[in-house]
Amino acid sequence: MKIADITQGEVKRVKINLNGKEVILEKDSLLYEVNGVIVSKEYEIKNGDKIYSTTPEDSSIIVADIFAYLDVDLKKIKSYQLLKNGQTAFFTEPLQDGDEVIFTYELKG
Repeated sequence: MKIADITQGEVKRVKINLNGKEVILEKDSLLYEVNGVIVSKEYEIKNGDKIYSTTPEDSSIIVADIFAYLDVDLKKIKSYQLLKNGQTAFFTEPLQDGDEVIFTYELKG
């Protein structure tokens, strides 16, 4: 059994345009802690686990959440450009429905 099987956390959704494609980003509004370690809701529960859920101060969907939808090894990136609605963006900026995010990069070597 997974944590997702027993929780009813609210899921936030934002529809954006990511590198020319419409994408729906989703983020659970709860953080899950098992035996003192933050885990995803896909964690397989074991007998004796101590499970807690908390609501983080800010559970907004941010630019950094795009990486769950991109197939790129961040360690291999030499340089990159990140734009949100045509402006240079930071990974911690919140996203809203309709935002356009462009992430281009050059790989090392």
